[in-house]
Amino acid sequence: MHRNGIEVNNSCSAVHLQPFYRRRFGFRPGIFPITEAVSDRILALPFHNHLRAAAAERVVKQLSSAIASVSRRQQNARAGKQRGSVRDAGSSPGELTGADHASDETIKGTGGAC
Repeated sequence: MHRNGIEVNNSCSAVHLQPFYRRRFGFRPGIFPITEAVSDRILALPFHNHLRAAAAERVVKQLSSAIASVSRRQQNARAGKQRGSVRDAGSSPGELTGADHASDETIKGTGGAC
């Protein structure tokens, strides 16, 4: 969005990582991982009293485009992962091997039609 002339920031950092809370309570990164993950995804969009409707529409259009782009990349990454690691060449239908589970044992499925 920056490349398209729209200023965006991550303005909502996790409260427990603010200097006061770190000093006062000893909080550190990693102590509240969900809060930190959500905080990292919050995007501050332009908004103010002088923002014209056309500018707001441009922000919405660019944001929609950015979200669609990220969604496509995530879908492509998931599709590539599924094609490349669900079955090894020597596996029979329904077996999951390698990166699909934590141990080295093969987890067999039914191998039949669903």
